[in-house]
Amino acid sequence: MIKRALAGVALLMAMVASLEGAAAARAADLDVLIRSLNFLIDPPAGNVDLAVVYDSASSASSADARNIVDLAKDKKGAGFTLVPRLIDERSLEGLGSAELVLLAAGADALFAPVFAQARANKTLVVSLHQNCIDLDLCVMWVKGKPDVRIVLNRAAAQLVNARFNTTFRMMVQER
Repeated sequence: MIKRALAGVALLMAMVASLEGAAAARAADLDVLIRSLNFLIDPPAGNVDLAVVYDSASSASSADARNIVDLAKDKKGAGFTLVPRLIDERSLEGLGSAELVLLAAGADALFAPVFAQARANKTLVVSLHQNCIDLDLCVMWVKGKPDVRIVLNRAAAQLVNARFNTTFRMMVQER
């Protein structure tokens, strides 16, 4: 009985540590994203409408999106403040007013329709997951932990008219 209780406590502690680690990683990812936006030739200004896209059929995707929104509230860059909102697959038409789109975990099935709308609206799409950049369906992939990594997709950036200064392009990996 005591062994089961101890095993249960150990499992619970591991789950909490995992969630705390994920939140810390997401905070670092958002910090990298904000710094990257400052390198745009036309950087954002004022309140920036950030659409956090997730798959409502996935509890992991929903949880990740809510975590991102909580972390992004009132995040500031040089001259701008992120104003995050949730967008799921049923409300992708709401992307039209977004100035920035961030894809949550588990939203892989939404990459293509989101990027199609982003092209039409000239909206920068960023992912915190490498597979989006590998599929050429987002402009940038950022990662803040355990090390900083930024990959910029040149073709996707041109399609949404996102132009980064030369200094930034020399510091990141381009595809």
